Amino acid sequence: MQDLPMLRLILRHGAKASIPLAILLALGAGWLAFPLIGWGAVAVALVVGPLAWVFVRSYVELVSVIMQTVN
Repeated sequence: MQDLPMLRLILRHGAKASIPLAILLALGAGWLAFPLIGWGAVAVALVVGPLAWVFVRSYVELVSVIMQTVN
C-alpha cells in the first residue's frame, strides 16, 4: 500500500477548490489582458474561467482514476 498524500489532498478538496481556482484564473487573465485589449479582457475572462474549471475538474477525475487503480 502506497501513501500518496498529495493525491489524497486533491481527491478530498479538488472538486470544491476547482471553482475558486477557476475564478482566480479568470480574474488573473482579465487583469493581464486589460492593458492590451481594454474591455475585451472581460470576454477573455469569461472564456478562461469555464475552461480553467473544466481542466481542473478533469485533473481531479484523472487523480480519482489513479487512486482507484493504485488502491
